Amino acid sequence: MGIFITALGLILSSTHLSGFVWLAQMTVAFLLKDKYIEHLNDYNKLPNITQTQAQLLPATTSKIDINNCSQDDLVYGLGLPIVYANEIKSAQNEGHIFTHIEELADIAGIPDSYLQRLEHLIIFSYDIKKEADFSWRKCNNFSKEELIACNLEPEVVAKIIQEREKAGLYQSFPDLRKRTGLPLKKLTALL
Repeated sequence: MGIFITALGLILSSTHLSGFVWLAQMTVAFLLKDKYIEHLNDYNKLPNITQTQAQLLPATTSKIDINNCSQDDLVYGLGLPIVYANEIKSAQNEGHIFTHIEELADIAGIPDSYLQRLEHLIIFSYDIKKEADFSWRKCNNFSKEELIACNLEPEVVAKIIQEREKAGLYQSFPDLRKRTGLPLKKLTALL
């Protein structure tokens, strides 16, 4: 229909009927826009459910593990906007392990209105492989020899240990990079 009106507009552009064709084009555009926006709004929004309905939902669906889920699980399974899903994945990639729902607000910036609806749809698992001996966290408890055995250069290890003794344990991988001033390339053996 739009192509027909456009072709008609081109043919009649030099006549006095061009104004009517233009009005027809605008009407079709607004009708299509409203229909498209209605369809678009169905995506990327949490279901409009009450707290009671949210509590009953886990009985029919499986819960999503925040620490081991994909970005698709966060966006399509939980209905989180992509911005919050990116923040959660970023924290996971930095080695953070979520332990309670309040951390989603503190670290990912998810508003309380979302958290109330998510509370009964998510779980927080603990994976020992993501902890001390298998991530950047080894910088908090490994000796100099153990860190060198992890394929870190001796001068990098010296800087890590010096800063750990000076200011205490590292809180996250970004904290490690910031405090030591070492580039990511030098610390890739920790990831």
